[in-house]
Amino acid sequence: MKRFSNKFLAINIVGGVIMVSAAVTMVKQVFARPHVEVCTERYGRILAMRLDKSGRPMEPAEFQAATNGLDRGVLENLKINTLPRGPAAYAMAINVANANATELIPNGEAVADGVTFPWTPRANDKGATTACLTYHVMLPAEYDFQAGSTLPGIFGVTDGGSLSDINRVETNILLSAQGVATLRLYAKTATGQSDTAVTLYDRQFPVGRWVKVEQEVIMNTPGKADGAVRLWFDDKLEVEVKAANLREQNDLVVAGVVGSISRGRARGKEQPDNKPTVIQVTPFELRVK
Repeated sequence: MKRFSNKFLAINIVGGVIMVSAAVTMVKQVFARPHVEVCTERYGRILAMRLDKSGRPMEPAEFQAATNGLDRGVLENLKINTLPRGPAAYAMAINVANANATELIPNGEAVADGVTFPWTPRANDKGATTACLTYHVMLPAEYDFQAGSTLPGIFGVTDGGSLSDINRVETNILLSAQGVATLRLYAKTATGQSDTAVTLYDRQFPVGRWVKVEQEVIMNTPGKADGAVRLWFDDKLEVEVKAANLREQNDLVVAGVVGSISRGRARGKEQPDNKPTVIQVTPFELRVK
């Protein structure tokens, strides 16, 4: 596939890899973890996801209705639970151990259990050039990462577009089979795509407790590598991508959140039983400028 100029160019990545032109170069960065104030302290306007309706948890069908037909697995694998204790009143409970899952993940070597859906707040209908995403996530204490897992991140498309568009940018969290966390930076146009993963300071993703996730995306000025992507866990900076070239055109803007909460299962691997393995995620909060 032809590479294109809308590439992720990070000439100053703290704690990871860099992509320059069509080549991916692994670079070992040895820096002290810098202090960057969490993005929730620097953004005012909050767009909050609702998981309740008339004071009760939403039904999966009610939740699905807001995804505009772009969801996968919501009816089968997602429930909304009330939290008696925790960082929010409600949380999504996603079963990532569905023994009946048949959908292949992109490499064709595994099936994906879980959900994928876009969350595009109506109040952000014009898009934004900078955004701050916040949520809490809990993996079970004895979580089996199997073929790897994904967690939500910010996505951008051309103004008025959707997650199914060819021209888009995505920033997800990937967890390897060993539980090592990376920040995935992905961009695609009609002429090609760019995909890379940036390693974090704290390699192992915590299990058995709530983890606060904050992600900031600053779109670059078209023609300039002046964008940035940052990720924090529990208020600690995990990675900072500077001088990022995320887009070529002004109308590619932050649209919302990719609710990708899934686990890859190696082809042919049978679940020892049909007991659910549930990842809990609190409602998304998106702060935009």
